[in-house]
Amino acid sequence: MTELVRQVLSNRETAFMLGITEATVKRHLYNVFNKTGVDSRTALVRYLREKEFG
Repeated sequence: MTELVRQVLSNRETAFMLGITEATVKRHLYNVFNKTGVDSRTALVRYLREKEFG
């Protein structure tokens, strides 16, 4: 799912690609935001880049 976030897809597009509901995508993002301490997709992408290349 993090790869799809990096592609800047909407929740609806992400749900379609994963074969899940949009509500499930929102729940997963909410959980990831809480675990990483970020509050937006942009911040999540920045966080992922720092973890990968830092």
